[in-house]
Amino acid sequence: MNSFQPRRLHCFIPSCPLKRNFNSVNVFFTELFNPSHYHMLAVTEGLKLFQSLTGLTWTSSIVLSTLLLRTAVAFPLYTYTEKNQALVSRSFLSTIAIHAKQPGDISRSVLHQSFRVDFMKRCQAEGCHPLKSAAFGLIQLPLWITVTSGLRNACGLWVSPVIYWPPMIPEFLANGLTSPTHSLALVALLTTANLANSELAHLRRLYMISATEFATKDPQFLSQRDSPTESVPIVLCPVKQSWQLRFVHSLGIFGGLLVSAVSLMAPSALTVFWCTSSVHQLLINLAHLLPRVRNTLRVPTSYVDPKRPYITLWLVALQNYRILTSLRPKKL
Repeated sequence: MNSFQPRRLHCFIPSCPLKRNFNSVNVFFTELFNPSHYHMLAVTEGLKLFQSLTGLTWTSSIVLSTLLLRTAVAFPLYTYTEKNQALVSRSFLSTIAIHAKQPGDISRSVLHQSFRVDFMKRCQAEGCHPLKSAAFGLIQLPLWITVTSGLRNACGLWVSPVIYWPPMIPEFLANGLTSPTHSLALVALLTTANLANSELAHLRRLYMISATEFATKDPQFLSQRDSPTESVPIVLCPVKQSWQLRFVHSLGIFGGLLVSAVSLMAPSALTVFWCTSSVHQLLINLAHLLPRVRNTLRVPTSYVDPKRPYITLWLVALQNYRILTSLRPKKL
């Protein structure tokens, strides 16, 4: 006699607690940015402590705490990156000066294995490495995401239509920090700072490419036996931008515009933090261009460092941006 056996039912609902779906956004927020995690509590509790000690408004507390945090973390990291990059540039140009005495085209010898070996030996002697320049971004980006997520938890978050995380800082509700900002000036300042940071980094890359190409063709520079002892007077020329360079430039612009677009819908607490962070980064970038600041911070000098960095970058923009062609002087 056959007995009746009920059919087993399998649950395929993503939100079912019997089966975890690691591809869902819910698990992403729950696992990495849960308000009960220590790195999230450090953001909210640290901001509460800072506001209670200073007695400032919550908006002023976000601005001032962001400035202090970035000055303590981002400023020394950026200085370290500038020191490493200056040593890498000096090692690269010194290696070019040595290989220029060998027969053959110097532009082709750069691609040879012997050039790379000599270049890495010089980097080891100088105590630098090209990959060390990525330390600033590898530390700053996770920190930026952590603070952003912590402030998002402080404002409250709908993880799903049925799951709501209440605000970790209820005072944000009374101060209007949980709703999108109504200040277009704040969004405009955020957009300007983001685009300025992206363009400044792109212009510096264009200048280094132009300066390196000119230095490798200068007989006075190439006549040095080992390391050049004096700066090279650079004659700026338009740079043929590779697709990698254009991609990085476009990615920076896209990221800046994306943050600005999100700021129109995000809580104003996040917009205040993003704007303060971008403006502070712009000030750091501009300050590290000045020769006096670089000497004070003991950033090593390179053979192609401009004496007037702001004017030099403006000339680079005139040479490489078609929109500025009408403003280009006849003789640079």
